[in-house]
Amino acid sequence: MKLFEISYEVCNKVGGIYTVLKTKAPYIVEHYGRENYMMLGFYNPKSAIAEFDEKEPDPELSKIFAGLKNKGIECHYGEWLINGYPQVILLDIKNFWKEKDKIKTLIWKFYGVDSLFSSYEFDEPLLWGFACGVLIENLMKDMKDFDLTRPKIAHFHEWLSGAGLLYLKMQNLPVATVFTTHATIIGRTIANSGIDLYSKIYDGLSKALTFPVEESKKFGIADKHTMEIASATNADVFSTVSKVTGKEAEYFLHKKPDIILPNGIDIEQGITIDEITIRRRENRKIMRSFLNAYFLRYYNINTNRIRSIFISGRYEFRNKGIDLFIKVLGNLNRKLKEAKEKNDQLNFDSVIAFLFIPSDVKGENLRVMRNVMIYENIEGIVDNEIFNIKNRVVTDIVSGKINKTSSKGNGYENFFSNEFTKACRDIFAHFDELKGQNPPVSAFDLRSENDEILKSLKAENLENKEEDIVKVINYPVYLSPRDMFINLDYNHTISAYDMGVFPSYYEPWGYTPLEAAKYGVITITTDLSGFGNFIEKKDGGGIYVISRKGKEDNEVVENLTKKILEILNFSDDERVKARMRARELATFCNWKILVNNYFEAHRIATEKMAMEKMNK
Repeated sequence: MKLFEISYEVCNKVGGIYTVLKTKAPYIVEHYGRENYMMLGFYNPKSAIAEFDEKEPDPELSKIFAGLKNKGIECHYGEWLINGYPQVILLDIKNFWKEKDKIKTLIWKFYGVDSLFSSYEFDEPLLWGFACGVLIENLMKDMKDFDLTRPKIAHFHEWLSGAGLLYLKMQNLPVATVFTTHATIIGRTIANSGIDLYSKIYDGLSKALTFPVEESKKFGIADKHTMEIASATNADVFSTVSKVTGKEAEYFLHKKPDIILPNGIDIEQGITIDEITIRRRENRKIMRSFLNAYFLRYYNINTNRIRSIFISGRYEFRNKGIDLFIKVLGNLNRKLKEAKEKNDQLNFDSVIAFLFIPSDVKGENLRVMRNVMIYENIEGIVDNEIFNIKNRVVTDIVSGKINKTSSKGNGYENFFSNEFTKACRDIFAHFDELKGQNPPVSAFDLRSENDEILKSLKAENLENKEEDIVKVINYPVYLSPRDMFINLDYNHTISAYDMGVFPSYYEPWGYTPLEAAKYGVITITTDLSGFGNFIEKKDGGGIYVISRKGKEDNEVVENLTKKILEILNFSDDERVKARMRARELATFCNWKILVNNYFEAHRIATEKMAMEKMNK
């Protein structure tokens, strides 16, 4: 069996599909064999330089590539620098644009894809997808090792690759096709517009209705929507990543999925909860240092008595539940302040909430940068003095000096050096100058003066005042070991937190809660996310699924606040058990298990194609 897997995100990180492909590939290679698996992707030089190892193709492949280059399709052969090192061909279509109108005419004529008023955002994937179909056709016709008696499968991801699938069908090639939609373009658009998406879907399906194709024109996405419908309709096997998205596809794409392909994750085998705990402890030290730098110039905060929570994901304010998260923080702050006024006993002093939502930034907040530099200077001075004290004490012990007594003492009455004491006085003068002010709510300066996150934080009176129990830090950049402040990558950073909160409204799958659980972080998600729907029946704590389906936002805010308060007040033993359970539940999404759904989809597709061949 020969498998082609086609996606815009092969060696090209754009969104969650990149994670699907990257983490799944080693298991596909193991099952089919590296020689029988070829990934086709879009050639993006900036991404390719870091992820793609280009190699010289063999003479047979070189000949095919030369022929395609004459048509305007330039192919780059190599391997993806990930586990399994799958074979990859990246297609550069910059010289293929002359074929645009011809291709548009064909897909309209044969499949009703309405691209009359399409833009570059549609046209580029159209040309690339079509070029992938042409490449597969040429590989099948001209390569000797393509035994025509062996099944061939082409697995296409998202509407961006759909033109390739339609080309194969147009040419009536003996290739079984699978099409996976990870999220419908119309569903995501409607959800983000504020329309009640789920009432629309479930009310429509209950009346045996489907979404009128013409309505997609109102949202300016008729081209993408009709491409998605054509791909789902003409694939031998149509799949989605969750039951939630399956219902969405049934209504918007007019077709039920033939199979569900849940997204998996690469669980590190052999790693114990003790090892996760050690990693967590090390990363929490780094986080405490950053929090000390962030807050201590303004007021005292005991970072040994905090609870930390976070949200992360793309900047889709409503879809990702960022709006709800901020409302919950405001509600939580009010309730905790009331509890403190009543002298209710809390086992923490503060809740620090981070928002890891990448946005367009000017750069680091200069005040935060200065705070971090001063704090690091203090740590450096103290570390140096500790080193000097250690040497002094050890030398005095081995020389016997520390045991000698005299009327003048043994020299330890003034334990610190004069240089250290002077440095402390000098630096404190700078460190203390911001006392009484409020720390910034964002660690980075944003380009937009009308940012929804900052506006919403202000509306909830979350301004990092000393009396606030809930304090917030907006961290709108991709986490990196070189980001100036935290200096950890995403996975190491989130492992330091007590809780991840992902109250999504529109989330076809949801890698962020799954990734948090993988690292033993207590996680909250919703029943409107594919992952939440998948894990909901596996109770026992660790991952908590809040109901959003059919509920008003105010009710969800109250229920979510209540659940967060409950977790914040866990005993040490309860927290440990919940973290262990979160990690345990994450293993249900191990690719070792879930990749079998892909093999089943491929089997169904080849059998369907064989049956159609027999019936002709």
